[in-house]
Order: sequence, then structure tokens, then C-alpha cells
Amino acid sequence: KSLAEVATCVAESGGLEGTSGELKMQFLVRARGAAEGVEVLGRKGVAEDAGRCVQKILKNKWVGMPTQDPTGVVFRYELKAKPGSPK
Repeated sequence: KSLAEVATCVAESGGLEGTSGELKMQFLVRARGAAEGVEVLGRKGVAEDAGRCVQKILKNKWVGMPTQDPTGVVFRYELKAKPGSPK
């Protein structure tokens, strides 16, 4: 659901360093269903500022109710530049 927001964030915060990139994110989900302790575990081909921007988007965002409290989540965004767009 946050894909458009993430794409805008990446594009406005340094973008991709080539035609594709990857952000690996980690966070906890507790009983209230929000992402807590969001961290960038790794990035490939993505500007550092773009990683921080995505981190801010996910922080405290409702992501769903966990099956156990707390539940650790590792999530990976695979990003590709649109044809004809600047990096």
C-alpha cells in the first residue's frame, strides 16, 4: 500500500545509483500493529538518504496485527527505474 509513497521518497532523496536497487528493512510489530524500531539493514544501488526517507515512512505505520507479540519482520523493497526517467 505504501509503494507509491516509497517510490516518491526514493526519487526525491537521491534516487537509484543505476537502473535498479534494493532496500532491506527490519522492524518489530507489537499488539497495536504498528512498525516499531524500523532500521535499514542494507541497501544496494539506493542512495543513503533514500533509505532514511523510507525508514521514516515505515516508522509507526500500521502494518497489521501480529500472530505473536512481538513479531520481527524483515522486508525487502526491489526498486527499478522507470524507462526514460533520470536515476
